[in-house]
Amino acid sequence: MFGQYRLAGLAESSKGRFIKQMIDTIQRGKYPTKRQRSWLDQLIDDGAPAKPSINEEYISKLDEALTVENLNFHDTLLDFKGRLMRGWTLSSKQKKFCDDLITKAIEVKNGTAWAPSDAETARIKLAIEAAASYEDAYWYTHPGGHKAVRLAKAWVDGEMAYIDGWTMEKLFKAVAGRLRLLENPKFSLGEKCFVGPKNIFGIILDGPKVGCIQKIDMNGNKVTFGRDVVYDVLVDGNIWKINNPKKRRS
Repeated sequence: MFGQYRLAGLAESSKGRFIKQMIDTIQRGKYPTKRQRSWLDQLIDDGAPAKPSINEEYISKLDEALTVENLNFHDTLLDFKGRLMRGWTLSSKQKKFCDDLITKAIEVKNGTAWAPSDAETARIKLAIEAAASYEDAYWYTHPGGHKAVRLAKAWVDGEMAYIDGWTMEKLFKAVAGRLRLLENPKFSLGEKCFVGPKNIFGIILDGPKVGCIQKIDMNGNKVTFGRDVVYDVLVDGNIWKINNPKKRRS
């Protein structure tokens, strides 16, 4: 009986799951309750379910889309296929969404999907670096930006087949402040600067880059904080990572 439900694509329907549950119960040496037996008898009397009418051509498109590896919406396509195989009808909104995903998957497969330019790819990598300078508290209040960072990193690491323009722009917006500091250095290598509340003289050796902040307190001691965009600064023979060196004494 369960095999017939499976052939009809209804193994995961409420009736199909119930029959499977009863089979498992009996195989464990237990006996169904009176109410369970009554429903099982009714299903047996009703006979095998008819195989639902499905759009074979559309299912074939879904199958082709599902052959594309590393799609972050693979499970969504699989869910749509399952619904259609059970004979369910998609709403107009669901159908459009599914159509868009299929189109995107086929474009990825054919190499015709939009892709960032070399310059944009370099900026994506820099934006991912910038993202590492933000504390967790920032991402708690920017979930959309955090998702864009995760998707961009997965794409850069080869774990996702594509990245779209919307995700790229969302990434850039989420880290705009720190990205600007990385793209537009305030200092050149070898340039003089002043650091700390006492305006200690320093020389820029490297940066800007993401790293742990090392501030100079009022006693001239090094104190390490969280991550930020920093410069390596030579101060009194030691290299310190400073996030806000100054151009002039203040």
